[in-house]
Amino acid sequence: MKQYPFFTAIFTGLCLAFLVGVGFALKGGMDYSKNTATLEGSTNILDGVRNNKVAPTRENVDAARSNLVDLQNSERNFFETLRGTQRFSLDSRIEATDLASKLRESRDKLLGDMKRADIRLYGRQGTFGLGFRRYVDATDGNTPRKRLEEIALQKNVIEYLIGTLITAKEGVKNPLILQSVCREPIELSVVRGVGAVAPKTNDDEFIPPPEATLRADNVASTYYFRLVFTARTDVLRRFINHVHGSGYPLALREVKVEPAKAEVLLAPPAQQGAPALAEAGVGNPPPASTPPFPVASPALPGFSGTALPLSGASGAVALDQQPAPVVVRDVPSEFTVSFEYIIPVQPAPRKAANN
Repeated sequence: MKQYPFFTAIFTGLCLAFLVGVGFALKGGMDYSKNTATLEGSTNILDGVRNNKVAPTRENVDAARSNLVDLQNSERNFFETLRGTQRFSLDSRIEATDLASKLRESRDKLLGDMKRADIRLYGRQGTFGLGFRRYVDATDGNTPRKRLEEIALQKNVIEYLIGTLITAKEGVKNPLILQSVCREPIELSVVRGVGAVAPKTNDDEFIPPPEATLRADNVASTYYFRLVFTARTDVLRRFINHVHGSGYPLALREVKVEPAKAEVLLAPPAQQGAPALAEAGVGNPPPASTPPFPVASPALPGFSGTALPLSGASGAVALDQQPAPVVVRDVPSEFTVSFEYIIPVQPAPRKAANN
């Protein structure tokens, strides 16, 4: 080889060229295999997209945009429903002394309306504050100090609820005993959490626990009301139906039914509560001998119900003249009904969909 240096150089160059060529061939083959695999994967993805029902075609893009518009309209309609077709007025210019005076006027008017509708009040009859005893029963010139316009709104809601209850009573044929009307005292500072001290409330005020309300940050603020009354079921049914169909954003939150309490059903003695009721403009309660609800007679043997009272001086009548036994009685019950007046917080507008 040393004798032929030129030949040796050429041979070595050819060998190196051959090795480089083999290397490039191997690399090219590997790149080809890799690119082929990538192409096959992309082809499979493309085929899958083309065969998919939600392929990004023009029709599907338009359908997605339409769905977004429908969602926005649905959200808007939801808040319109919460807002209600009717709203109670909110006077932001009301003064504290004017509000206290209006609360007393409202209490006196409602008591007069209930007297004319023959609704009996139970409990604190002479100082029945209808949710505002804190102010209407005050002797020291006590007046609201804050959130005046919201308290005025609560007054309007209570006026509506009691007016609706009077309408649902439908005259003297349906006895009704109003036991309490409570509102949420929003003007009090309510501190919640571990170790929090609840504000002192009157017997016509009620602070619902957080889990019992529809109130939510950035969604809706609410005002809670609770009525307790004793009546027959048809009064309750009419009352709830009237409120539901009123157009006001009043959400029914609670309906609790319990047997009527004996001390509530029995009319108070004439000498008890009469001066207080007369002073409040309600008039004298019925005499003790005239209970507000009929007292049923004992059940006849052999019947699972209550018989109608027998007539006659001795109470004995012929068998064929006996009235049919009442198997199911429409007895009075004590109803606890709670509502929330909802004021929605309008959500921030969504960004328009891109074309």
